[in-house]
Amino acid sequence: MKLEGLKLPNRLLPSEAKKRGRISVTEPLRSTRPENDPTAAAKDSRNSESQKNKLRVLLIEDETPHVYLIRRAFKNSPQSFELVTSRCLEDAKKLIAQHLFDVLVTDLMLPDGRGVDLLKDADITCKVPIVVMTSYGGEDIAVDALKAGAMDYVVKSNDAFEALPHITKNAVTSWRARETRRKSAEAVMKRESHLRMVLDATSGGVWDRDLVLDQVYYGSNWASMLGYKPEEIVPHTRFWHSLVHPDDRADVMRAMNDHLSGKCDKYSAEFRIRTKTGEYKWVLSRGKVVERDSDGKPTRIVGTHTDISERKLAEQEIQKINAELEQRVQERTRELSVTNEQLCKEMAERKMLEKEVLSISEREREWTGQELHDSLGQQLTGIAIMSKVLANKLKEKGIAESENADAISEMIKHSIEKTRAIAKGLHPIDIGNSGLCEAMRNLAANTASLFRVECSFSGDVEIEICDTAAAMNLYRIAQEAITNAIRHGHADNIDVTLDCNGENGNLRIVNDGAPFSINTEKSKGMGLRLMKHRAEMIDGKLEICQRRGGGAIVTCAFKLPQEWRKNNATEVEFTRSEDCEQ
Repeated sequence: MKLEGLKLPNRLLPSEAKKRGRISVTEPLRSTRPENDPTAAAKDSRNSESQKNKLRVLLIEDETPHVYLIRRAFKNSPQSFELVTSRCLEDAKKLIAQHLFDVLVTDLMLPDGRGVDLLKDADITCKVPIVVMTSYGGEDIAVDALKAGAMDYVVKSNDAFEALPHITKNAVTSWRARETRRKSAEAVMKRESHLRMVLDATSGGVWDRDLVLDQVYYGSNWASMLGYKPEEIVPHTRFWHSLVHPDDRADVMRAMNDHLSGKCDKYSAEFRIRTKTGEYKWVLSRGKVVERDSDGKPTRIVGTHTDISERKLAEQEIQKINAELEQRVQERTRELSVTNEQLCKEMAERKMLEKEVLSISEREREWTGQELHDSLGQQLTGIAIMSKVLANKLKEKGIAESENADAISEMIKHSIEKTRAIAKGLHPIDIGNSGLCEAMRNLAANTASLFRVECSFSGDVEIEICDTAAAMNLYRIAQEAITNAIRHGHADNIDVTLDCNGENGNLRIVNDGAPFSINTEKSKGMGLRLMKHRAEMIDGKLEICQRRGGGAIVTCAFKLPQEWRKNNATEVEFTRSEDCEQ
């Protein structure tokens, strides 16, 4: 094959150079430099770095002059190359099998075949780029070579040989970039395929939306969830949008736009979607942006649909049950409210009746006391006078029975005293004149006189009970406690105190008698229960405890101000006696 327009230098021919050993077909090409070059060290450093970036080139060319010119071009190139030559396809394939090359530069026509036949070998084309050279410049040949997989096509000439190192380097760079993209794309496709397989294996339906093309991939589960076959699904957003219930579309689009605009990290929405049969299912749709462009704008979002129809039905049933329960509660609340009002009314009426009963009881006591004082007292006084007159007449006549008459007169006198004491106990308090403290002193004095026991009273002069009913209840509590101490406890000493601490008042009756039941709830007697009832009538509290060393302590705590008894919002504070057993 002749190469027109090319002239070899007037130095050694390639064959002669090879014989003399000046050029080796497998020798790495190096640039020569003078021995006394002052930049030797710097160049050596650059040469060391260039060794790392050296490209191994396999040249398949049967024309010796062309090999020489190509070798010279590679030798003079600033890029570091290692050039290996072969004259035929058979030898080239052996070299390719034994060594790694960065690029193949082959002639189109070779003694044992065509250089483009290498492009048909997948084991070669997947490992190394190929640049094709030819002496024929037809466009059809170039197009066929590029279609077959060649990285570049060169028509032989002086300029082409000089540019071949640069062309070769660009071919390697382009091929490596293409391979990097191809491997990355394959890795992405493999990951996506694996992800879709995993997601399709789950119960949810997968969707993958391309925001740039506005196309959507729907998984097989997504289609079957709605009763469709995969081939019946239109891979477009409009198809999905048409299936969403009209009442839910605005909320769904709002949730999607909030995620795409960055307002929320994830997309999540619950809505109804139409099946192939026309019915609606509830689905939970969740997704997240997985790809963005260089400006950060979302380009792809992936998510799933989960059938939540059963959950929604359960929620609706629960809501229905809750509504029914709420209605029943409201009805029951109204009934209880009416009942409560009735109870409050009945309690108020009962309290009024109890007050009326106590008032009637007090009036009866007052009437009885008045009768004892006015009627029985007067009659006893008349009998006493008559018995005294009778005794005197019997003495004047010297009759011995005059002594019996004196004894009768004395007994009647004692009866008059007891009658007056009983009458005063039945109607003890004159609020206008003496007050509660004076009535308590009289109670203690009468108790000591009638029952022959030590009974004392000490009261706070600052205490003023202006409510006659309240004062009477406190008096009756003290009177009942004293009576119980004498009748059941057989006490010898009884102390009654009435004091105050701020707005709190305390009535305390202490005795040294025998212990008795302190449970007012379980007591069978009326006395203790009546005391508790009287304490409640004045919004007070009654406490009975055992006294250290024997006896009992009865305490009634109450509020002093009269207005408190009309509004019992404040809790009564107990001042527990230190003498009470724990």
